[in-house]
Amino acid sequence: MESLHRKAVELDVRLRKRLALPGQQQLMSTKPPQILTAELVLSVSDLPSRE
Repeated sequence: MESLHRKAVELDVRLRKRLALPGQQQLMSTKPPQILTAELVLSVSDLPSRE
């Protein structure tokens, strides 16, 4: 009898956690992606010669 009661309590706890998860996920804020770019501009005279 005691083990059945313990199992019922464990299942109830698991159910409550599972039902709370979608609510917690809705509260999460997503951040927009950060796009980082760089550019390197060289003139032909800056390049090493091919001698």
